[in-house]
Amino acid sequence: MLSDWLHALRGSTWKGSGEAVRQWIWRRLDLKDQGRSGDAFGPEEVPCSGLGFFVGGRVYAPRPCGPQVLGPADALPNLGFAVLSRMGAKIPGMAVSVLILLAWALPNPSFAAADPYQVSVPVPDQSAATRRSAEREALARVLIRLSGDPDMGRRAELAAALRAPQNYFVRSGYARIRDPELAEAHPEARWLLELEADRNGILSLLREADIPAWTGPRPEVMVLIMREDPGGERLILDPRSEEARTLIRAGRERGLPLSVPLMDLEDQLALDVGALWARFEDATAPLQQRYQPDAMLMLRLYQDALGRWVADWDGQVGGEIFSAALEVPEPASAATMLVDRLSARLTARYALRLGGDADSLWLQVDELSELGAYASLMRYLAGVSGVSRVDLVQVRDHSLLLRLDSSADAERLLDLLRLEARLEPQTSPEWVGDVAVWRARWRHDG
Repeated sequence: MLSDWLHALRGSTWKGSGEAVRQWIWRRLDLKDQGRSGDAFGPEEVPCSGLGFFVGGRVYAPRPCGPQVLGPADALPNLGFAVLSRMGAKIPGMAVSVLILLAWALPNPSFAAADPYQVSVPVPDQSAATRRSAEREALARVLIRLSGDPDMGRRAELAAALRAPQNYFVRSGYARIRDPELAEAHPEARWLLELEADRNGILSLLREADIPAWTGPRPEVMVLIMREDPGGERLILDPRSEEARTLIRAGRERGLPLSVPLMDLEDQLALDVGALWARFEDATAPLQQRYQPDAMLMLRLYQDALGRWVADWDGQVGGEIFSAALEVPEPASAATMLVDRLSARLTARYALRLGGDADSLWLQVDELSELGAYASLMRYLAGVSGVSRVDLVQVRDHSLLLRLDSSADAERLLDLLRLEARLEPQTSPEWVGDVAVWRARWRHDG
């Protein structure tokens, strides 16, 4: 059918201890077996948690936890079906309530917030001078996220904008610092200045300075962090580890949505540390199936024969291999290095020039059998970063021939399409005369 396009081508212009809750439920069941009423429980018997509980028809308000609060990996997956079976058989009226409890308490992993235009800066006070300095820092951070260049705050062509950073924000406000980790990192700060940058103003600034920007969606990347202790024991680190916290914080700073596995019982049973360390191809399959990230990286930390820490990472992002091995001063610093290099690599690949002449990409999209699929495809293409115009050139059976005008060259635009994974172009084009036509399939969500 491809040859039939020739004429058209030429003519187209959870917070609390999971163990506490688990023990509470077991104790409650045992007392029920002994004939005690659920209402006999006092407030001191309610487990500490940031959540309220509804069990046996009674609502228990949240009770704050002390310093022994456990993290999300200590939630309830290993309560198991035995408890539900026991509850269902002996206390049918509680089953639905406990199911609700379990649904709220189970880990719900999420990727670090990655809106490049949202910035929070710790500040000691709300004075005008402090605010101006924080706005300057925030503007530089937004520019770094979009360009990938860590020196954006020192570029001469941006000096005027950095002297008047207030012109590039549309919303701002102060909030108390309540995160203990953030408070420890910034002991002098009492407030967070929360800012939202003006997207159009930022992009106009970059356009005038002729600086490419990565304005499209960013892949959700899961990083599996493994560490070999001096005794040779290899561990997969959970979200509470210093390395994982550093990784998530660095990803937020660079506008990358990063996550690490919860390493709860489900993960511990599914994963083979030895196979992961050895880079067996299917070793990460349980994580891919459970969390469904866009990409996955493995970071291995170990000491060499001289006692020096080595960071070794590898994986694929957007179909491109990303790997390195380098010496690091201490394990947590490896997370920052990984994020910096990943951000620079991805931005270099996906950043587009925001002005200049348009280039054209020809797409033949097949298997479009529903009107809804066609409509969602056209909406998607109109919103792709860098695409200025989408022309429907011809329709034949269940295929469309489209021409996309973009500020990016064809290869760069194809990289963006593959990264977003809604449209799947083939690895090479088919030629109609001297025109390259890329066949693709549209993943319609219904």
